[in-house]
Amino acid sequence: MQVIQVAYDFVAGMQTEILVFLIAVGFHNLIFGKHRIAGAGSPRKPAKGASSPKAAKPARIPNQAHTSFARSVAAGTTPESDLQAFQTEIIKQLPTIAAGQEVEALEVLMAGLARSGGAELPRAVREVLHAEGLQSSVRLTEQLMRCCLRHRLSADVLELLSSTKVVSPEALAGAALLAERSGDVALAKEVMAKLPPTPTPEVAGPLLRLAQSKDLGFNALALYDRHFDGVDLSQDVQAQHAVAAAALQAGRGDVVAKLVACPEAGVSALVRSFAAEGDFEAARNVFKACPTKTSSLYNALLSVAVDCRDLAAAVELKGEAVVAGLADVVTYNTIIKAHLQTGALGRAREVLRELRAAGLEPNCVTFNELIDATAKKSLRDMWELINDMQSCGLKPNQVTCSIVLKSIQTCSRPEDVEKAMAVVEQAGDAMDEVLLSSLCEACIRGRRSDVLARVLQQQRSSRGIAVKGAHTYGSLIRAHGSLGDLEGAWEAWKEMKTRRIAPTCITLGCMVEAVANNGNPEAGYRLIREALAEASTRPLVNAVIYCSVLKAFSHNKCFDRVWKIHEEMRELKLQYSIVTYNALIDACARSCEMKRITPLLEEMANEKIEPNVITYSTVLKGYCQENRLDRAFEVLADMKKSKDFSPDEVTYNTLLDGCARFGMFDRGMDVFKDMEEAGVKPSNFTVSVLVKLANRSKRPAEAFELAEQVARKYNFRPNMHVYNNLMNCCTARGQQARALEVFEQMLDERNRPDSRTYKILLQCCVQNGEKEQAAGLLRAATGLAPRYGRFSASVLQPKALALELYRELRAVPGLSLDPKSPMRWASGGLELLLML
Repeated sequence: MQVIQVAYDFVAGMQTEILVFLIAVGFHNLIFGKHRIAGAGSPRKPAKGASSPKAAKPARIPNQAHTSFARSVAAGTTPESDLQAFQTEIIKQLPTIAAGQEVEALEVLMAGLARSGGAELPRAVREVLHAEGLQSSVRLTEQLMRCCLRHRLSADVLELLSSTKVVSPEALAGAALLAERSGDVALAKEVMAKLPPTPTPEVAGPLLRLAQSKDLGFNALALYDRHFDGVDLSQDVQAQHAVAAAALQAGRGDVVAKLVACPEAGVSALVRSFAAEGDFEAARNVFKACPTKTSSLYNALLSVAVDCRDLAAAVELKGEAVVAGLADVVTYNTIIKAHLQTGALGRAREVLRELRAAGLEPNCVTFNELIDATAKKSLRDMWELINDMQSCGLKPNQVTCSIVLKSIQTCSRPEDVEKAMAVVEQAGDAMDEVLLSSLCEACIRGRRSDVLARVLQQQRSSRGIAVKGAHTYGSLIRAHGSLGDLEGAWEAWKEMKTRRIAPTCITLGCMVEAVANNGNPEAGYRLIREALAEASTRPLVNAVIYCSVLKAFSHNKCFDRVWKIHEEMRELKLQYSIVTYNALIDACARSCEMKRITPLLEEMANEKIEPNVITYSTVLKGYCQENRLDRAFEVLADMKKSKDFSPDEVTYNTLLDGCARFGMFDRGMDVFKDMEEAGVKPSNFTVSVLVKLANRSKRPAEAFELAEQVARKYNFRPNMHVYNNLMNCCTARGQQARALEVFEQMLDERNRPDSRTYKILLQCCVQNGEKEQAAGLLRAATGLAPRYGRFSASVLQPKALALELYRELRAVPGLSLDPKSPMRWASGGLELLLML
């Protein structure tokens, strides 16, 4: 046995060399004919009794290209360009190769090129056969047909098929499949003419499927009766469907009975196949023809009813399955899906209770369907479902985590964000590339830089998952950018390129945005120019990517760069969108160059891009910043006259802020009244502006009244920004005690302070000479004190203050900071910062 194993290993290791040898022998026969190779110096002697050979043609010297080609084909390393050049040369030499060699030479040639040759080769070989008056052999015809099938040359396959009497099952199946894909009726009929007594399913399937869509002179049922009655079609659902549909129309129950006599999995698939056509009755008739009903068959028909939006039929079927004792978890899951389609969330939850009452245990699919539907209506109900899921001993999976993370938005409550992160942690090993991307995006939306920093640190450690997709790299780059961690963003970008993962326009856009938004728009612009310089990445550059750089230059007040880049984008003939124009108009507003807006609006009109509510709101903001409130109100009036859109919350908030800048309380309240009458619901941002309006108008009492009344009327709790403006209203009048009361009220409402909160309070304490009070606040902010009053340090530490301080310190000349500091500070708090 050991000797056999050694011999086997030797042969396995020599596969490439053996293949090269066999191809070389083939080319030797092609060139020298079928003569035996005699030893060196040994004359060739004719066999005894044989006649003397005629003068043979001089043997041709082997072409070096043949030998090289044989080696490269065997090793699988032939470049496409070399293969094409070699084929072109071979086609030129075909008449010479075929002359005097008969068909065998062409057989050897096609054996080497049938799987790799181009579409020109089989046609050239057939022309040579005709010119030399040679009759193609069965083997050569098969090779030619294989090459034609590979290139889908249906006309050539038809001609080859009609000219031969013997066709292998493989070639016939290939011709049938080509006839179906190309819709070639003539080729299909030729295949039928060459059918053997016992056709294979590989031949029957394509012809039956084609008969359903093309007129072959008879339908799929007639074709089945004539040729394929005994063929096993259980592995070809589409072919079964074609026959069953025709049989049901013709009332041929006997044919349907034959089709459902196959294994149960095949019958279930046949029942489900009618869902695409919305034909529930046909699916029901196939179901009825089944001699034995099973849970799988009931569930298959139930899924068709759900897909056909026939809730009544689905409920009836579920009842039948329960009576028959065949209802399982899948049955209940499917009927839950049916109720969710109609928005009957309460009825779906009733089915969940029925499932448990029947002694069945729900699975993750059961809960995930309900959680997804519930999350869109009520987060509170969603958390109840997740608790029920866990009480059943079910662990959240990847789908559960994705649904929960998708529910996190910028306006989400802190406790909802905490619960979502807890669900992800409970999932444990469920983390994969898609979930990692979702987690990063959710942390960015929910502004949880602390959680995001931990996620990124783990990803960069040995415990990180392998990333293989450009989309995930885009999320990672965006996450690093949101933390101000440019080193991490560059590391992810370079890692992606090292692994030869081609970036998408989204990935490139994330990288440009990360660099530009972190104070270096010039570096973002260089990335764009580098992408334009390479042929592979040039098509990725679009106006959206340029827009990140435009916005960054605008925010940095580099307005000359904005307009130069705008000219460059025009030279590149990039397709602008409303987003691009809104960014340019925003630059006009920020730079107080409203005169530039008119030409931009004319460009939009020429390109048939209609202004939207953001466009008008941005123009309105520009007039407010230029202290031209009358023009701003004119823009509001124009928006009200528009039939395409109406002023939104941003529009009204912008105008309210303009009134607040000048202390125009009455006019600002008129705007707020107009906002309510228009049905535009105010938000916390609106309330914060109203407080600012009252403060600037020297009406502190109205500030507190507005904050309380609006929040109560529209059923939301004031956020950090509202409380900050209320504290500012107090400190502006030296009311330190009341400001601290507002601060404690904010903490009671579970609103974490930010850097502005402490800045307002500390300035007031310093101005009033309250050194001890100021020191206590500072200790609370930095986490040096375990508590402040009745509040713990974790509640008191401001959000993202460490990152803000890092950005400020980075701007200090001569101060060197570790590039990894943002990650550590975001995850570890300010105590790390104080250790510098």
